[in-house]
Amino acid sequence: MPSLTRVAGNVDIRRLALIGAQARLAELNAERQPILKVFPEQSRSNPDGALSTAAPGTESARPPKRPRRKMSAKGRRRIAEAAKRRWAEWRKQNGQRQSSPAAGSCRHNITYGLWIYSRIVFRS
Repeated sequence: MPSLTRVAGNVDIRRLALIGAQARLAELNAERQPILKVFPEQSRSNPDGALSTAAPGTESARPPKRPRRKMSAKGRRRIAEAAKRRWAEWRKQNGQRQSSPAAGSCRHNITYGLWIYSRIVFRS
């Protein structure tokens, strides 16, 4: 069964659509140029693609971003100490989680298992 993107004569529909889209964009751009001569402030587009609605002479219609607040080293230290106190209180109430000493770390168990396997398989 022939592909839906192919038509008679093995011409690609997608290529034809691209040619048509480029022609339409050229037409729209030709219509846009006289408008931009009358309204030059509309020459920039917003990030969402809509034309700017800013008043002439202004940079943007968006409100300015407020400056980012910076925290001092003293403030960061106070927050870290408060977090440590909260966790210490939580551990005191709920008990410290204990891992069993026999379990070990997962990585250690895997490494040890591979070592044993290699000793069995590759005996010399």
